[in-house]
Amino acid sequence: MERESYTRSEIYELLWTEPATKVALRIGLSDVALGKWCKQYGVPKPPLGYWAKLEHGKVSVISYRRLSCDMTIVSIQIYLYRT
Repeated sequence: MERESYTRSEIYELLWTEPATKVALRIGLSDVALGKWCKQYGVPKPPLGYWAKLEHGKVSVISYRRLSCDMTIVSIQIYLYRT
């Protein structure tokens, strides 16, 4: 079992710099597990279609990026089971 810790703000920054599927792979979770984690801890994610719209110049990064409440919560431990 491998333990990694991430703060809400670290996850937030990762989610707004690349798609959740890539972030989840980097962290070692499924994209569904990452989505549940974000919902549980109140980390806002880009809406559906955000990356496709951004790729085609249809959306501004600034218009969507927003902070919900305080992002300085103590780090959260994620336990990864790797075989």
